[in-house]
Amino acid sequence: MSRTLFACTCLALGLPTAPARAAELPPALAAVPGDAAAFVAVDVPAVLNSPLCDDLQYVLGAVTPAEAAAFAKKFPIDPRTVEHVVVVAPTGATVTDPLPDLHPTAVSALAVFGCSKAFDPAALQKGFSPVGRAKSYRGRVYQFEDENWTGLLVLPGNRAFVIGAEDSLVWLIDRLEKGDVRGPLSPARAEAAGHALFFAVNPAAAVPPKLDLPPALRPLAEAQRVCVAVDLGKSIKGSVELHYADAAGAEAGEKAVKAAVELGRTTLKGLEAQLKEVTDKPPPGGDGTAGPGEFPKQAFALLGIGTLRRLDEVLEKLPVQRAGTAVRFTAELKSSPSGAAAAAAAFAGIAFLGKNAATTFERVGRAINDGPGAGPEEARLKKLAAAFNAYHAEHGHYPPAAATAKDGTPLLSWRVALLPYLGEKELYAEFRQNEPWDSLHNKKLIAKMPAVFPKPTSYKQNYGRTNAMVLTGPGTLFDGPTGAKKPAKAAVLALEASEPVNVWWTKPADRPVAPGKPPELFGQFDFSRCWVLFTDGTVKELTKREDAPRLAEVLGLPKNP
Repeated sequence: MSRTLFACTCLALGLPTAPARAAELPPALAAVPGDAAAFVAVDVPAVLNSPLCDDLQYVLGAVTPAEAAAFAKKFPIDPRTVEHVVVVAPTGATVTDPLPDLHPTAVSALAVFGCSKAFDPAALQKGFSPVGRAKSYRGRVYQFEDENWTGLLVLPGNRAFVIGAEDSLVWLIDRLEKGDVRGPLSPARAEAAGHALFFAVNPAAAVPPKLDLPPALRPLAEAQRVCVAVDLGKSIKGSVELHYADAAGAEAGEKAVKAAVELGRTTLKGLEAQLKEVTDKPPPGGDGTAGPGEFPKQAFALLGIGTLRRLDEVLEKLPVQRAGTAVRFTAELKSSPSGAAAAAAAFAGIAFLGKNAATTFERVGRAINDGPGAGPEEARLKKLAAAFNAYHAEHGHYPPAAATAKDGTPLLSWRVALLPYLGEKELYAEFRQNEPWDSLHNKKLIAKMPAVFPKPTSYKQNYGRTNAMVLTGPGTLFDGPTGAKKPAKAAVLALEASEPVNVWWTKPADRPVAPGKPPELFGQFDFSRCWVLFTDGTVKELTKREDAPRLAEVLGLPKNP
């Protein structure tokens, strides 16, 4: 319902329909595969030069050209050269949930940035992630960050780049390698040029198959593409076009659009009636006077009534036209763009702050109540001890912290090496031992993390991260590429660190020990704790308040490793 109202009120004028090849398009639009589920294109100069940004332009008018140039030089890309920002949804799921969710195999929407002049790819990649690294797929190199499983791909010509989840980049690269992939949205790329905002959807890919639309509205989902263009001037002008395979489909689509408009108007009337109940209700107290606490509710209800009536005026006069295989309607909103933007920004800010504050308090609460692990820490570490000892009995030494390639490149963690001794021989066999932990094959196995490796509670979906680690570096059992023998004196074998200290369980990453500096095992709170397994089988619980000041001594580390 809300989508129908949105489509009927956020509109624009004029949609050019002349086809264009990808090479003739602006670089950001040329990168959109024709078989995408949807895309949103923003013409950055058109938005910035519109009345929507009058206040911003007024303020920037006081900045000198030299100051603006100095500001631009601080970034790998001059912000003044950004022409288009295009958000591409590869699948229907990414239309409604576009953001990456930190999962190794997650698929997100892709953000494509197009510039008016070429930039330095090396500077951009370094600025994207100083701790990231280069990965390659089908000969195309992209900068990769494994903490959030996102990457940056610079497109040929160095005038456009793409940011998104790694699997989404793989999806795009597959299509780039095939050339200009044609699909339902191919014509929409040219139609987007010249509009401040442009939305294009392929209903076949974007609309959930199980969505049960009323019979009168089902032809809306049968369109090959739905496009919304928005132009920002003294008023907001726009149009919506639905393109069908044939004239019969367009005729059914015209009827469906008109039915959706009437349904939208009926919904608006219902919402208005609910708000009227608020404004018509006598104030509490019986004297007809409302207290200060009633003002926000009454004011928002009154503003809501006015807004709904203005929207109804737009829908009432909405001209729906059919020409050939397309259905088109236009509208104009004469509201103040800057005022609308300010209100939208305020509500968005409140919602964002509220959501993040709630998440923060929730995480702190879980940390206080639950600690770092989801089960008995000592029992888990004892199970790891048995696996370490079984490995040692077979190989004559403990596993190294990381299995490495011939050139010394770390591939897989000791946690993978222990799998056969943890009752996980089948899972171990699934790993490609000659590939890194985050290869396109091996990363799919991260979701199969055994229960012996605790899941940090601060990660909502507990996607394959663990705080089960070893100490690495001088003075530890895991110093270098070879496995150590069991020492005569008890030494640290493994541990469960406190949150938020955690890593992907297959990644060769642990707690390094630097000369004169104890390892980071605790979180920010004094009640943080960790559990340490020693080679003699004992397990000690450590707390930040009591043990952090003498951590090297407690762990048996040399003072000057």
